[in-house]
Amino acid sequence: MEMKVLRSEKKGYKKDDVMMKLDQLNVLIMGVQDGSISKADACNEAQLIAETPMKTAFFDGFNKEDTDNYIRELLDYIAAL
Repeated sequence: MEMKVLRSEKKGYKKDDVMMKLDQLNVLIMGVQDGSISKADACNEAQLIAETPMKTAFFDGFNKEDTDNYIRELLDYIAAL
């Protein structure tokens, strides 16, 4: 998987919310890779994580389009494992 850089922007997603969501998705990826989580369970849990709303930052947040695209890529990656 290619490394991504999320641009910062005013009124983007709160960085803490984005990082928490990405951490949760990465835990699922590692779980599927090491066999501790089934692919089906990981896909279901990943969809729930992706649907969790993120707050908008007043000043410095992550670009919403970049973040949404990266989360979609992670969901596709989990489905392809």
